[in-house]
Amino acid sequence: GPGKTGIDYGLSIGQKPVYSQGNTVVTVNMNKGWKWSDGTPVTSADVKFFFELEAAGAKAGKYAPYVPGEMPDDIASVSYPSAYQFVVHLKKAYNPNWFTGNQLTWVYPLPRQAWDKTCASCTVGHDAATAAGAAETVGEAIDLLDRGEERVAEVDAATDAVVVHEWLKRAILLTFRLARMETIELGPFEYADKLPLKTGYAASGVRVVPGASARRGSFLGRGVVLMPSYVNIGARVGRDTMVDTWATVGSCAQIGERVHLSGGVGIGGVLEPPNAVPVVVEDDVLVGSRSMVTDGARIGRGSVVGAGTILNPSIPVVDATSGEELSRGAIPPWSVAVGASRRRELPGGEFFLPCVLVLRRLAEGERHDKAAINEVLRVHGVST
Repeated sequence: GPGKTGIDYGLSIGQKPVYSQGNTVVTVNMNKGWKWSDGTPVTSADVKFFFELEAAGAKAGKYAPYVPGEMPDDIASVSYPSAYQFVVHLKKAYNPNWFTGNQLTWVYPLPRQAWDKTCASCTVGHDAATAAGAAETVGEAIDLLDRGEERVAEVDAATDAVVVHEWLKRAILLTFRLARMETIELGPFEYADKLPLKTGYAASGVRVVPGASARRGSFLGRGVVLMPSYVNIGARVGRDTMVDTWATVGSCAQIGERVHLSGGVGIGGVLEPPNAVPVVVEDDVLVGSRSMVTDGARIGRGSVVGAGTILNPSIPVVDATSGEELSRGAIPPWSVAVGASRRRELPGGEFFLPCVLVLRRLAEGERHDKAAINEVLRVHGVST
């Protein structure tokens, strides 16, 4: 049908496409001002990198969403008249709404300056234009995450802001697009997935109980204990942290050192958009059972979070003593916090909306009783 494509071009790197020559030529002008995390402008060279990688992946048979006759088969060529414009020449005419919504929205500019070289001091080359180079480029980025040499996000010590390294997120997104479904058999169990699991736990000093798994591209620091639980790609779990039974650590979540994620805790993941801030749980935090921390929420160092607490950027964090709203979705460092609710009068009646209540502030370095008990159990090797 003639439906409309719902795209907010104000939030897009690309402006509204212009179709010409009977809908066989698509011109996209790029909005200036977008930059990668290293300050380099996003240009048409980064779009070219994407198209090179996509074409190489499809040719090698490693482009998972590939549908014969669609991208890249439906493209005759792509030209780049300027640093902020690219032109797609199609093999035949397509409905503009369909092509924009189903093909152009899959175009991800990629930072060539960060990937298309073999070392930090090397000059930019064209390795990614080949199938082998494309696969190697993405694989190397995932290996950096897997070994803990790079991370998707980190807290800037100077500003206390969470900095997202978009190029690594884009590597993960491309991994899903390039990988193909495979059947994995392990004893009586069978799995169908695109990504392999981590290996080499013993050499890394990580304890993994049967029923636990972590995807390749996540990092587990020395001394981490995984009870039957799950850690997704891009996530980072700091040393001596316990991921307890049925807890999950979502994609790209950043978990600090000496953290205890109690049974059933859900740490949300995020991949898109690439600049989205993931969940950050800082060092020395205890998160109580069945708590849910999602959508880029943050728990400050040394905090204790009561069981069943829901924390996301829409949840107000309130000081129990003053009633002051401290933040939305961020628990301050060295706090004892619990889930609570606040009465609100709305047109439909009286309702109780969720919040997080900070009951007490701990002195820096102070351990709450529950945290102290957990430390005793860990020291004596009785982690349960």
